[in-house]
Amino acid sequence: MTTYYYKGQEILTPYNIFDNRTVFQNQSLNLQRTTTFLPGQRFDLNFQVKPSHDPSAIMLAHISGFHSVDTMIMPQALGMEEKRTFKGSAVAASNAVAGADVVSIVASNGHGAGKIIPAGYFVTFAGHPKLYMITEDVELNDTTNKSLKIYPRLNSDVVASENVNLGDDVLYTYERDIKTARGVSFNNGVLTNPGTINLVEKI
Repeated sequence: MTTYYYKGQEILTPYNIFDNRTVFQNQSLNLQRTTTFLPGQRFDLNFQVKPSHDPSAIMLAHISGFHSVDTMIMPQALGMEEKRTFKGSAVAASNAVAGADVVSIVASNGHGAGKIIPAGYFVTFAGHPKLYMITEDVELNDTTNKSLKIYPRLNSDVVASENVNLGDDVLYTYERDIKTARGVSFNNGVLTNPGTINLVEKI
C-alpha cells in the first residue's frame, strides 16, 4: 500500500475523500423528484497523521500559515497505485475545452499491452491545478489516441501536448478548513494529536 504524507507526517488510514458539489432536489405532489446539479465541484479530504518527533512543518502550517494555499501529493484511493500498470507518461493528443468530460490522450512512453490507468484514479493536467477522477479504465497499449473520461467536467481548457500528471506529480492544491485545529498537542516531546485535518480543494 502506498504511503502518503502531510507536512512530513504520515497520513493514517482510513482517510476520507469527499465529492463536494451543490445539488438541489425537488419533489412534486405526485412524488416525482427532479435533481439539479450546479457546475462547481471540488474534492475535500480529511485524515489524521502519525505521531512524530519532528512536527516543525505541521506547526508552521497550522499556526502562522493556517490560511495559506498549499499543495501536497494527492492520496489516491486505496489500491489505486497498485492497479495503475501504466508507469510511463502521457499527453493530451488534441485541445479539449472547458466543460468536456473526455480528453483525448496519447502515451509518450511506457505503453504496452495491459498498461492501464484505472477508473477511480486521480489526475491533473499541467496547465491548471484542478483535480479529476478517471471514470473508466484506459489502456495505453500503443501510441494511438485514447479517450480519458473524467469527473468532473474540465473547468479549464487543456491544450494539445499538455502533460497528464500521474503518481507523485498529481498535486492536490488546498486550503485548510476552519474546522481544523489551529495548533498541535505534545506528550513527552512527541506530536500526539493535531486532531482531524480537514482540507478543501482550491479551485
